[in-house]
Amino acid sequence: MDPRQDNATLASGGGFGDIWRGELHNRSKVAIKAWRTFLIEQSDYKTLKRATREIYYWSKMKHENIHELMGVIIFKNQSLGMVSEWMENGSLHEYLRKNRKIDHGQMCVQIASGLAYMHRHNIVHGDLKAMNVLVSTEGIAKLTDFGLSSMPSTSLAFSETSNQSGSIRWVAPELLSAMESKTKRSDIYALAMTILVRLI
Repeated sequence: MDPRQDNATLASGGGFGDIWRGELHNRSKVAIKAWRTFLIEQSDYKTLKRATREIYYWSKMKHENIHELMGVIIFKNQSLGMVSEWMENGSLHEYLRKNRKIDHGQMCVQIASGLAYMHRHNIVHGDLKAMNVLVSTEGIAKLTDFGLSSMPSTSLAFSETSNQSGSIRWVAPELLSAMESKTKRSDIYALAMTILVRLI
């Protein structure tokens, strides 16, 4: 693909970066997560650490219910861009708002399956919520956004993540009351909250 992506359009913005809609040479649509402050020569440590963490964990995962990382580019000659398939249905939050008659039970199973895959590989998601679950054209749920993921047993410095990050509504109580690290148990709490808030 052309990393300049002159015809890319801004789809949404977040705290650390923007999501753009671009194209491959074959005209198929892709999502490009561009780190807004990641100017190669002057990136701050926190942004670099989070970007490195996301690429590291995302690139390792291959599962039907994990949104696949297709590659990494220097987007528009200045930003680090993570390329993935464009999900026309958007997030689970958006999908449920437009589709009232979907099989909620099957959707729960798919989200749990993606999280179980991560946990089998000793990876903690760290920020599971409806906005971080995308839905494919076929209606398949796929976990995404691994900027707060970690691997508890690893010694990699960028694997460590603060318990204060993430969305409060989905955060396990112990992470709010003490300096506890995110764990598989806190992921399961976030899974339960996602199901309770969006799928029941």
